[in-house]
Amino acid sequence: MYGFTMKNRTPDGLTSGQWTAVIEGLEHRPSTVNDYRKVLNLLHSYKDGEYRIDTMTKEQAEEYFAYLDQRQAEGTLSENTVHRYKATLRSIGTRIESHPDLWPGYHNPFSGLVTNENRKRTEYRTDMFANAEDIHRIHDTFDQLSKEERLILSFMMYLGLTPAQIQNLKISDFFLLPGETRRLAVRIGCGTFLEPTTKPWKESSYYLNNYPVKFVRSSHNRSITWDYTGTFVFSDSFAEELRNYYEFIGTSTDSRAFFLTARHLEFNYRAMHHMILGVCAAANVDSSAITPNLISRYGLVHAYLIDRAQRNPEDEAAHNTAEPLLAFGSIGQWEERFPVPMQERIDSIQNHLGNDFLKKVVGL
Repeated sequence: MYGFTMKNRTPDGLTSGQWTAVIEGLEHRPSTVNDYRKVLNLLHSYKDGEYRIDTMTKEQAEEYFAYLDQRQAEGTLSENTVHRYKATLRSIGTRIESHPDLWPGYHNPFSGLVTNENRKRTEYRTDMFANAEDIHRIHDTFDQLSKEERLILSFMMYLGLTPAQIQNLKISDFFLLPGETRRLAVRIGCGTFLEPTTKPWKESSYYLNNYPVKFVRSSHNRSITWDYTGTFVFSDSFAEELRNYYEFIGTSTDSRAFFLTARHLEFNYRAMHHMILGVCAAANVDSSAITPNLISRYGLVHAYLIDRAQRNPEDEAAHNTAEPLLAFGSIGQWEERFPVPMQERIDSIQNHLGNDFLKKVVGL
């Protein structure tokens, strides 16, 4: 049924109240909630349910990690999966530890046990980006598409949202700016990023300068992991397009997905891929050369170049770059700043492919 919420499926070994406390603040990250649930169910099925995360000792945590390592050695789990399971258990333990009212005296048994903390960054290649001409031809077919198709593609092509971010958009994520009756904005989960620092998180400049971040964890006094939720403010014209699609947008507190398929299911990656096959046919574009992720990467660069010009009015070179992109399409601006996780992706693209590659992505 569609009234289902992610809090209803309580994993084995926790009460519904405990589960609600563990996933507090993750309303816009259903994939993280699903990971938490899966990893907890796997742990609580180990040794016929002998271990429970809220009563485990350090020695039992070490034994369970050794069991995961053995499965990696046997080839039944990959190295990345084992590391993700371990890191997830540590995160859950940290969240439990932050609720002494529910778990008095609890100490995270997984703290200090996770190794190989260096993140594997995406190594960008030129073939990971769509041909700009193909994107422009798709744009030229917008008048042939449904309202929903146009909006989804606009979020990809002009804002750089990933398929997962689009799937996770809820009706209640959209809101009117304070004191406004028409100016529409949306809160978007932009992912996590690491801040290399030995400072406590409450002394971080991200916290002190009121960045839209939520503390996730600290790693052995070497770094802080932040979760970033950005606010994007729509242009008046695009806000009207959104209202034409859903008239109560900005005022409704409905927690359902904003985009739904014809069968009233969430618009997942498979649905987006199927949609793009039809769009490519209409645009006479080779569908094997276009995927949702390729369009989103184009959109990330497109949005960044426009945002840079908007925030640097005296930068003539930035404005010269942004001018043709603005003519192609823009749907608004990020409030205050370009999101840190997205900026990191831009920096990584430039580091791998050169400073001039961003212009090539958008066909300049």
